[in-house]
Amino acid sequence: MKIAAVLFTGIVLVLIIGAANGPKARTDEPAREPANYLAVAMCQQFAVKQLKAPATAKFGSSATWQVRHEKGTMAYTTTGYVDAQNGFGALIRSVVSCDMVFNGGKLWTANKVEVD
Repeated sequence: MKIAAVLFTGIVLVLIIGAANGPKARTDEPAREPANYLAVAMCQQFAVKQLKAPATAKFGSSATWQVRHEKGTMAYTTTGYVDAQNGFGALIRSVVSCDMVFNGGKLWTANKVEVD
């Protein structure tokens, strides 16, 4: 019984020491660049606010959108389309274009949003 208790204590100590010396999260790392599909989703959220009938909006799939991103920056330009009703109730296809900056976490800033 004493051997089992000593063995158990030894294993627990090894685990505690290993956890204390294990890999640590770096806090000085820059924000990771989001995937392009997140830039498309954010542009769609910004654009829907400019529509006359936002509930009718149907955006093209992410695969149909163009995303430009300069490496080393957090600036994104996205272009796609949305089908939505205009003020008269007619379904219209409009080009959507956004210039945005990713600020880290879940924060984005739209510098320009156009729905033409």
